[in-house]
Amino acid sequence: MAASYRYDLANALVCDPVAANRMASRNALFGMGFRNIEMIGSCDDLRQWLGDNDTDLLVIEASENIEEACRVMQEIRQGKTGRNPFLIIIATTWQTSGEIVRGVVGAGADDLLVRPFSVKQVADRIRTHVDARKGFVVTSDYIGPDRRRDSQRPSDAQLIAVPNSLKLRAAEGLPAQAAAVLAARAIEKSRSLVNLEKMRRSAFQIGVLADFLKEAANTGASPEMRRADVERVRALNEELARRAAESGFEGLNDLCGTVTNVVKSVEEGKEQEKNAIVLSQLAIAMQVVLTPDRTDLDHEEELKRVLAKVRARGRAT
Repeated sequence: MAASYRYDLANALVCDPVAANRMASRNALFGMGFRNIEMIGSCDDLRQWLGDNDTDLLVIEASENIEEACRVMQEIRQGKTGRNPFLIIIATTWQTSGEIVRGVVGAGADDLLVRPFSVKQVADRIRTHVDARKGFVVTSDYIGPDRRRDSQRPSDAQLIAVPNSLKLRAAEGLPAQAAAVLAARAIEKSRSLVNLEKMRRSAFQIGVLADFLKEAANTGASPEMRRADVERVRALNEELARRAAESGFEGLNDLCGTVTNVVKSVEEGKEQEKNAIVLSQLAIAMQVVLTPDRTDLDHEEELKRVLAKVRARGRAT
């Protein structure tokens, strides 16, 4: 016997600039049994709505403005928009161009659904994410479902089982208040895990880029690549500082501030090699703060292994 789902207990949100599309998505969800369905016409309104409200499922149109749709999906996954980075996101599209598929996958959506679709198609996809949702992985530039095709492929990316508020409501049939309490607790716990892993990744990536900058100082690598590396260090450090403040890692504040000062010196062209070495040392110090059970030497050896792999296959430009 097929499982019965109480979608009437769940909350759904449709974001689409085209009124006819919004209604088609809304009607498909209503046909499944959803009753609490909000409809929004722009990504700006979506950001504002998520700042004040919670939802279990977001259906967002991607083909009308792929860049903006992907940007807001990334903001959700990064915890910059809304209170639940782990809500189920299904992107919709009228066309399956490589740009759209890559953008949606890279933004951390759970699924991509091609229009026109039937109620059954929507129901089958959503049921999959209720019953067998993929775990999330965290890298220096991605937070979202694990899409590695080969589960045996070596990777040090930690797999995180994230909360699924839609499952709590639709599959487990919890009353609204009980589901909200459990979801809030699970979201906070998973957010802490993701924050820690993201900070570790950012600190490690700063160490990688510091080595590239040291090499550039000695070999005279292209100014364009050096500037790109410096800007990437700045962005990673700002993200790390934001997450450290959210997570209460006070020990990182001074380190992040020092990285900011070093980056300024590098941009001004001062003591390039010396500053790159200092950046590398700061990155190691950050990792020690975040992973106190590992030593400086452990982190240095890990960095050497990764750099060796990068150089063996050639650095992408």
